[in-house]
Amino acid sequence: MTKLNEIGIFIKKEYQNKNYGKKAILMLIDKVKLNKYYANVSPLNIRAQKFFKELRFKLIQYTYILE
Repeated sequence: MTKLNEIGIFIKKEYQNKNYGKKAILMLIDKVKLNKYYANVSPLNIRAQKFFKELRFKLIQYTYILE
């Protein structure tokens, strides 16, 4: 977790679909009591979007930048 309350998670292929990611997120939320948690997900990563939606996260933005 970052200072901005962003959650990052990576589950190795052989451990996916075993609820480890869900358990890890729920344990983190239970231990670290905050008002908001953020998860940055690629718009192309449908599986991650579904994962966070199932945990009741809401889509708030797609971000673009050109410098």
